[in-house]
Amino acid sequence: MEIRAKDIISLMDAWAPPSLAESWDHPGLQAGDPDQSVHLLMTALDLTRANLDYAMAHGVDMIVSHHPFLFRGVQTVDLRMEKGRMLADLLSHRICSFAAHTNLDTADGGVNDALAEALGLRSCTGLVPVHQKKRYKLVVYVPASHAEAMRRALTSAGAGIAGEYTHCTFSSVGTGRFLPGTASHPFLGEAGREEAAEEVRIETFLEEDCLCAVREAVRAAHPYEEPVWDLYELVDGGPWETMGRVGELPHPMSGEEALLYVKEKLGLETVKWAGLANGVIRKAAILGGAGAEFMSRAKAAGADLYITGDVKYHEGQEAEALGLLLIDGGHFHTEKWIIPRMASRIRQAAEERGWELTVLEDPVAADVFSYR
Repeated sequence: MEIRAKDIISLMDAWAPPSLAESWDHPGLQAGDPDQSVHLLMTALDLTRANLDYAMAHGVDMIVSHHPFLFRGVQTVDLRMEKGRMLADLLSHRICSFAAHTNLDTADGGVNDALAEALGLRSCTGLVPVHQKKRYKLVVYVPASHAEAMRRALTSAGAGIAGEYTHCTFSSVGTGRFLPGTASHPFLGEAGREEAAEEVRIETFLEEDCLCAVREAVRAAHPYEEPVWDLYELVDGGPWETMGRVGELPHPMSGEEALLYVKEKLGLETVKWAGLANGVIRKAAILGGAGAEFMSRAKAAGADLYITGDVKYHEGQEAEALGLLLIDGGHFHTEKWIIPRMASRIRQAAEERGWELTVLEDPVAADVFSYR
């Protein structure tokens, strides 16, 4: 089955909705034609000259990166400048460029979950609240003969989940009354004649990300021409979607052990750290990329260790004042884990949908910094 760039974009947007992006961010289509066919796709942390040259040489049709190629406004496309030449190469070779940035930092299974997995963190919770999901109560009225089928349809579409509990519904029996119009084709009764029927009122709840699926489930499972149902937005809302994670290390460590552990797990040549290194380290907070501004939140969450990137001098002083061990794992090494995760997710979707698609992971990805 042939796919197009817009199919990949829809897949990524479902995983990391653009609404989760920070207001200053510019994720989404960077360059190219959403309607072009895609047979060979590459996932990357950045769109660079090195991986673009590889893409052109090997016939890659689309590059899905974490960092946007056009992050800051472009006023002119100057072919004397590297960005202008890269943009010209993208367009002339019909390579579509797409990025999922801060929305993928926050999304479930995104950048920070990939980093947490690389570090072996357990029992993870969120660090920085970004967006509270809307939560709804759904009430649907259905003939008793179709009540069980409706309950199954609703819960299969994602309704009725409360923490560790699923398939949560409530039912009550009553009488529904209606008068079918002369042009109607009623499931019960006759056109032009008032009808009274035993109906079941089914109540459940759902979050915004499954609202469309639940609506379709109601229409598909309901026998009436005009299904009767009510939807109420709940004041207290649903769970928060968050950037960063806080979790337990595999076992308590000394500061020195924690430094060596992080160095090994992230594949670092050297470890840059600040703060308290002589206590017992049990809980770690993480935020891939640049997240030193959330250091105090990590401390408040009970973390003994905070791992992020792009740490500045005075932020190291702040860690010391907080009594927190701070490790600067670098921007690249705290986010590179998303490259194989994006590839795996797109491959799985392609297999499920029968797409004829090959997915590569950036074979030339490297930190922009070198160390001695």
